[in-house]
Amino acid sequence: MFRSPTSTKTDEEAGKELAKKTAKESGKELAKKAAKETKMILTVEEHTKFGGLGSMVAQITAANHPTKVINLGLPDTPAISGK
Repeated sequence: MFRSPTSTKTDEEAGKELAKKTAKESGKELAKKAAKETKMILTVEEHTKFGGLGSMVAQITAANHPTKVINLGLPDTPAISGK
């Protein structure tokens, strides 16, 4: 969660703020700010962890303020459905 330890926002409020800001310039600025204010960033994907929010955050932080980024998501393997 992009949240400072001193933040007064709840996890839900911080999550809603992040959801509104992830794809464009404001998301980039938020990622840079989080990298400067925290020791680690954790992203959680509801799909594979490659090419999503976690990848974007890792690229932004690596280029601007290197910070440990942990990406959680589904493995990048074929999904089997049906019988």
